[in-house]
This record gives sequence, C-alpha cells and structure tokens, in this order.
Amino acid sequence: DLGRLSVDDRHDFRKCAKDMRYLSDVFAPLWPDSHADKMLARLARLQDALGTLNDLAIMREDLAAGRLDDLPKDAEAEGRKAARDAAKHWARLAAMAPWWQAPPP
Repeated sequence: DLGRLSVDDRHDFRKCAKDMRYLSDVFAPLWPDSHADKMLARLARLQDALGTLNDLAIMREDLAAGRLDDLPKDAEAEGRKAARDAAKHWARLAAMAPWWQAPPP
C-alpha cells in the first residue's frame, strides 16, 4: 500500500523502480519475445506519479521551513491524482508476470 509509506520510503521505492526500469532497458533485448515494453511503460508511469508526490513533499517541507510562500493552487488536487495513479500503476505492475518469464496461460 503506497499510501502507508513514509515520504522517505516512497522516495526509496521510486528509486528502486527507476533501477528496475533501467536494468530492464539493458537486459530486455536478451528476451526478444518478452513483454518488457509493457512493464517498462507501466514503470515509467509509476515513476512519474511517485515523482509528483515527491515534488509535493519537498514543496511542503520548503513551505514549512519558510523557503516557499505558498503551494501551487492545484497542488492538493495534483497530489490526490498522483496518489491514485501511483496506486493503480503499482497494482497493475504487481499483477504482471516478470517480463523475463513467459506470461501465465
């Protein structure tokens, strides 16, 4: 449940997703008939949503520290959308078979 992760844990999770994406880019050519492209696209969308959440967390820290006057008007709505998107993409990724294995029949 991504919503239960701390800001730091969510950021670490995003970094792990980035590592997985880049490693998949390197090794996917060894499995030409794989579905790596689907997993890579889903990982990219997950990273984007998590990146938005991380950016908002940093803005909130800056606001609390007086380094920022206010959040953008749409910040809360963007945060809710990013949280929903991240949860959706993570659930779909978790349900996918690894691209280096044959998908289930």
